[in-house]
Amino acid sequence: MKIDETDIYKTYNPEITSDLSDLKESISEDLFRYWDGLRNGRAMPTWDEFSLMDIYKSAPYMLVLDVVRSNEGKTRFQYRFVGTKIVEYWRKRKIADHTGMFADEAPRIYSPSALIELYDRCAKEAVPILSCGRYETETSIGEHERMSLPLGGDDGVVEKLVASVDRLENR
Repeated sequence: MKIDETDIYKTYNPEITSDLSDLKESISEDLFRYWDGLRNGRAMPTWDEFSLMDIYKSAPYMLVLDVVRSNEGKTRFQYRFVGTKIVEYWRKRKIADHTGMFADEAPRIYSPSALIELYDRCAKEAVPILSCGRYETETSIGEHERMSLPLGGDDGVVEKLVASVDRLENR
């Protein structure tokens, strides 16, 4: 299926919120419950406490991103882990596995600005962020839900993000 990129730029505009009352899918719920249980009353758990093996059933739908801050104050997000279902979602792209790439330079057919905004908000505010919206790729069109959660130290600095991405009609 050939997608007109100008249409993608117009349609990829997910709703971004820190209100988690509208969680739709078990993957996002499972990830949030696991993350919340690790916090022990803190703002967020550390990366050392987080284990993909603890939530292995959801791991194929997950991403882990390093939060990379420059001396000039710019923040970028580098893929550390990309789950197998995510790679499958991206299978028609020039590069399907974005591990090691920055989110703002990974190949996609839509502008990454909404995605970067979501990750940036999660990293700056150190709070869970839920986004829901329409997606359109080389292989499918539909609705998705993305849960993004911060991981960091007791100093409140977010060092990593963990996210789940679920195409809602695919289940």
